[in-house]
Amino acid sequence: MELQVDLQTDFFPFETWYEVRDISSGSQLMAVQGLTEIYHSYHEEKCLQLDSCYQFSIYDDEGDGIAHLDNSYDVKVDGVDLSSMQKFEKSQETILFGECSECDPVPINLKIRTDDRASETAWSIIDSTSGLRIWDGGYLRTYQDNTEYDFSLNVCQGCYTFRIEDSFGDGMIGDSGYQLSVNGNEFSGGSFSFSDSFQFGNCTSSCGSDELMVDLDVDVWGKGMELLWQIIEEKSLEVVASSSHGYSGKSLSRKMCLPKLSEDECYVFRSITSGNNVDKFPDFEYTVSVDGNVLVRNDSSQGGNYKFGCRGARYQSSNEQNSARRPQFRFGYYCTLFLIAVQLFFR
Repeated sequence: MELQVDLQTDFFPFETWYEVRDISSGSQLMAVQGLTEIYHSYHEEKCLQLDSCYQFSIYDDEGDGIAHLDNSYDVKVDGVDLSSMQKFEKSQETILFGECSECDPVPINLKIRTDDRASETAWSIIDSTSGLRIWDGGYLRTYQDNTEYDFSLNVCQGCYTFRIEDSFGDGMIGDSGYQLSVNGNEFSGGSFSFSDSFQFGNCTSSCGSDELMVDLDVDVWGKGMELLWQIIEEKSLEVVASSSHGYSGKSLSRKMCLPKLSEDECYVFRSITSGNNVDKFPDFEYTVSVDGNVLVRNDSSQGGNYKFGCRGARYQSSNEQNSARRPQFRFGYYCTLFLIAVQLFFR
């Protein structure tokens, strides 16, 4: 098939670019960027295979589209107009075309709000079966600091891994973060060190023999924005997964495959809140399972730290940890009283 793209730039041509991808393989088949001519017409043609599903995406890095132009771009396939010279007024627009019935595309919405070091952030969506990188962004693309980006993406039916990275290792600071929505499920986060990842889609296969399968289910009906959970490596204190959930009346389901550690090393699941009441969660509850066995089922009355993945791990809630400290406190208290009494007696 023959693809034809016509683009009319505005006063800021360098902000606008477009690409065409095969959403089955992730191959970028056309990319037009680095435009310099003001109010100029650009024309590109490309011959594509008939048996694949494609997505045309046009972007504006400033987020206001191609300003003051009603007929800003036109996309034709074999002479058939797919866009009718649409007016482009936002950060991204997409068009699906080609043979997409077998692929059965799944729409994804990805929102990323950068922190004050946007150049450190990169993300990708990877086919978990083939390992092919279907979508990616960051590092090689210039993101603005403290700016929200909204991406409309499509993938074929299957199992995928979303991965977000920070090259400095401090994650996404402040109110920055990401939110991915697919098939009615929402995944969000931003508090991590070098990377965070999770699977979504039709992921029926289990983890590998050298991995632990971790399932997390969270139900939120009130002040869910106060909840923060993390999975960390106990020795290195590296955050390997985390998320915050700020949507009332929503549910979050997440599956993760974590590498097995040596017998004397543990993972720790930690649940905390951003409010003052750390030990009581009145507005949400969660269940964490490891390799099909329930690690903790929170009853909305306590939080805490829970070890797993190591030999002899003892799971303790915050309340249990506090109660374990109290006898030590009382013992020290009575020892002090005894020493004072002895000193008074021998005076």
